[in-house]
Amino acid sequence: MGPLKHLFQSQDSKYFLKTAFKIGMVPLLSSVLITYSLWIYMEMNYSFFLANGFGSGADMKEAFWDHLMMSQMDFIPWLGAFYVGVFFVGLFLAHLVLRPFSKVQKMCNDVLNGEAPELSTDPMTARKLVIRSAVLFMEYIASQETDTETDFEIPKDLEKIRKPRADGVFYLQYVSFMFILSAITGLAVYMAVMHLHESIVETAMTLLKSNKSIGTFLTSQQESIEAIAWVCTGFSTLLYALLAKGIISEVEGVSYGYLRDIRDIVSGDHIKRLRPRFNDPGKDAALAINQLMNNLFPQSESKPTNVVELHPHVQREVPPAFVEEFHSKDGTRLYRVVTPDGQVVEGLSYQDTIKVLKEVG
Repeated sequence: MGPLKHLFQSQDSKYFLKTAFKIGMVPLLSSVLITYSLWIYMEMNYSFFLANGFGSGADMKEAFWDHLMMSQMDFIPWLGAFYVGVFFVGLFLAHLVLRPFSKVQKMCNDVLNGEAPELSTDPMTARKLVIRSAVLFMEYIASQETDTETDFEIPKDLEKIRKPRADGVFYLQYVSFMFILSAITGLAVYMAVMHLHESIVETAMTLLKSNKSIGTFLTSQQESIEAIAWVCTGFSTLLYALLAKGIISEVEGVSYGYLRDIRDIVSGDHIKRLRPRFNDPGKDAALAINQLMNNLFPQSESKPTNVVELHPHVQREVPPAFVEEFHSKDGTRLYRVVTPDGQVVEGLSYQDTIKVLKEVG
C-alpha cells in the first residue's frame, strides 16, 4: 500500500490524470449526442415498421428494442477498448506536455546532487522556451562559481520576449495527435452507426414484407445515419480543438512564466522564486528550481552590497536617485528611475536599473 499511497501526490502525476480525463471525456460526451440522435432515429424506424404491418403494443415495441440492442452486443467490447485507448492517448499527450519540465527537474536535481547537468538534448526539445530558460539558468549558476565580475548576458531573443508566445514544436506535435485522434473517433462513430443501420435493415427484411417503399425508405435512412455520423464527428473534433487551445495556451503561459522569473534571477534578483499557479503543468520542476535557489542563495543571508533593494509600488530614495517598481500587464517587473537632476528613465529591467544607478552614482 505504501507506493500506491504516494502514487498521485506528485503535482505532475495529478496533471497526467487530469489531462487524460479531459481527453477521455470527449468520446463520452459524443456518445451522449450519438445516443440521443439514434434514439430519435430508432423511434422513427419503429413508426415506419408499424405503418408497414409490424405488430403494435408495448410488448412488440419492447421486443423491437431488445432485438436491436442484442444485435449491438458484439460491438460493446470494441467500444470499451476505444474509451480505454483514448484515455491512454490522453496520458501520452500529458507526457508530451511534461517532458521538457521533467528535463528541467533533472537538471536541477543533478546540480543538487553535485553532478554536472546534462544540457544537450534533441534539436526539437532544445527549441522549447522552457528548456532554453533552464539552460540559461544553469549557465548563470555555472558563472557564479567563477571569480569574474563581468555581467551575465541574456540572449537578445530571450530578452525581447515580453508575453507568452506560441511554441511551434509543441503546437505541431499536439495538433498532429489531435488530428489523428479526431480521425480515429470519426471512424469509430461511423462504424458504430452503420452497424446499427445494418441491424435495422436485417430486421426490416426479416419482419416486414419486402416492397419498393421499404427499399426507398431504407436507402434514405442510410443518408440520415451518415449525417448523424458526420455531425457527431464534427462535435468530437470541436471538443478536441477546444481542449487543444486550452492546453496549448496553458503551456505557453507557464513557459513564459519560467522565462520571466529566470530572467529576473540571472539579472541579480536572487530573492526571486517561481510561483506556479495551482493547475499549472510542470510544478515539480518549479519546486526543483526553488530548492536549488534556496541552496545557492538562501533568502535569510545578507544581501550583496551591489544590489539595491526595491519594493513594489513604493518610491524610495536610493542616493543619488529615486527608484520605483511596477508591473506591466503581462506581469513583468519594470522599474522607473528619477535622477537627481530630474531626468526620468522608465521601462527598465532589474539589470538595467542597477547599471543606471551605478552610472548616476
